[in-house]
Amino acid sequence: MLRRILDGAEQMHIALPEGAAEKLIRYHEMLMRANAQFNLTRIPDDPKEAVDRNYLDSLAPLAQGLLRRQICKRLVVIG
Repeated sequence: MLRRILDGAEQMHIALPEGAAEKLIRYHEMLMRANAQFNLTRIPDDPKEAVDRNYLDSLAPLAQGLLRRQICKRLVVIG
């Protein structure tokens, strides 16, 4: 999972801050535990699919330059 996050970010030319990939993995683990109790969201069983759909997909706007600090002062995630 770690390698998938790091490789995916690199392919999108996104430099993740140190420790960011590990934080995504911890977040994923917490989400899986909470989801087992509360059915919060559909989380793919395959870790590769989870990384692609839940985490790398969220980084896509960075890869397109849509979230530059000069342009985007606030970001709200709904969903």
